Amino acid sequence: MIRIGVIGAGDVAARDYLPAAVHRLGSAASIVAVASSDGVRARHLADRYEIPHAHAGFETILADRSIDAIVNLTPTSMHDAVNRATVAAGKHLYTEKPAALTAERIRTLAAAARLAGVTVAAAPSVMVFPQVQRARALVEAESIGQVWTATGQFIGGIPPWVGYESDPTPFFSSSVGPLVDVGIYPLHALTGLLGPVSRVTALSHRSRPSFVQRDGPAAGVKVKVEVDDVWHLIVQLHSGAIVTVRSDFASLGATSAADVELNGENGSICLSLMDMAAPLRIQVDGDDDFREESFPNARAEGPDHVLGVVHLVECLTNGRTLELSLEHAAHVVDVLEAAARSATTGQTEEIASSFDPPQLQGAL
Repeated sequence: MIRIGVIGAGDVAARDYLPAAVHRLGSAASIVAVASSDGVRARHLADRYEIPHAHAGFETILADRSIDAIVNLTPTSMHDAVNRATVAAGKHLYTEKPAALTAERIRTLAAAARLAGVTVAAAPSVMVFPQVQRARALVEAESIGQVWTATGQFIGGIPPWVGYESDPTPFFSSSVGPLVDVGIYPLHALTGLLGPVSRVTALSHRSRPSFVQRDGPAAGVKVKVEVDDVWHLIVQLHSGAIVTVRSDFASLGATSAADVELNGENGSICLSLMDMAAPLRIQVDGDDDFREESFPNARAEGPDHVLGVVHLVECLTNGRTLELSLEHAAHVVDVLEAAARSATTGQTEEIASSFDPPQLQGAL
């Protein structure tokens, strides 16, 4: 059994990871410890989910030789430091996105992991979602022909977010914002499905200077919006295909458009990245309408982020090929960094990096 320590006890851990982990990990792995900065939230979550150990700070988890792997759910600004410390401690790692705030730091982490002989899986885990795996199989089988255009989106909703259990300030810091926090989902899916980016042009806007958080631990806190909160990207892939991506923290969030839509010469594929219960929709040449394919899902609604942790465990125990690579993560952050430059200068930015798309794990 893989013994896992979770570092970070905020909203993401409480809402997305820990409730699903018991059902998804099965007998192959167990979460044995959780840490938060002061230990209070860690103790609360440990009691709620019957996790044996709670810690203040992450150093004691990394010092515990019985723990095999770490799940890093800390705020974005801490990812790099916690990831480097985890690899230095010789532990396998699943890190929330982005693995670091610059592509250079992600590549440094990848080099350190190779030297340490540990496996690192990098969020977002969308490429192991069953509907995305099925879309990949259809694209590779040329079921919709050559794909020349595609769209992706993630609308984060207007702050303050009702029911949010942590301080939202980090999401609006100058180094994060919607492009880094949620635009990364469709970018990972589109590049994983269609291949790497060659150039990008971006426009952005800041809709408000600040807002006041209404509930949760940070109720009454005035949150400064230090980064543009509306982003539109036009991206060209190495294949020549042109992709548009939008993400924001300034729209209500309800939309009839798919999170990802691929348009090929012979048809189209539409899929959700955030609702595991939503069917994949396919239209091929000659069909009057879309047909739907559904997949088993553990959640009645929302994303199944813990599948990334399951994937890491399968890589460690069953020899599954790693699909959530730091190489892919670094390429996407290259695109994010180039988009930020483009939005400032008004110029199209070339992307020098590339990556090998993940291996499709069996026929779907």
